[in-house]
Amino acid sequence: MKLSQISLLRCIDCRSRLALSDSHPLHTIGENIEIGVLMCDACGHTFPVIKGVGVFFKQNLYPLFLNSTEKEICATLGLKYDNKIAARYDEAVLNVKK
Repeated sequence: MKLSQISLLRCIDCRSRLALSDSHPLHTIGENIEIGVLMCDACGHTFPVIKGVGVFFKQNLYPLFLNSTEKEICATLGLKYDNKIAARYDEAVLNVKK
């Protein structure tokens, strides 16, 4: 994700502008954000940038869609997620397959 693209992004909850969080670790290569956190100016919702890609869904869904490396990056960034949701999803999928 390029630094110049941030002004185009909006929060998925309230549609307010996003900005790079200065309270989370940041790794850039030139104009490209490799690892960082975007934060909503209005509601405070946070969105990680992992390997140059913004992750724009609610934090409680991280366990369903992120691999173990991406989860570790989120933990390093100070972003938490609920493993209970992933466990309930896994249980539901296993019950359907029976």
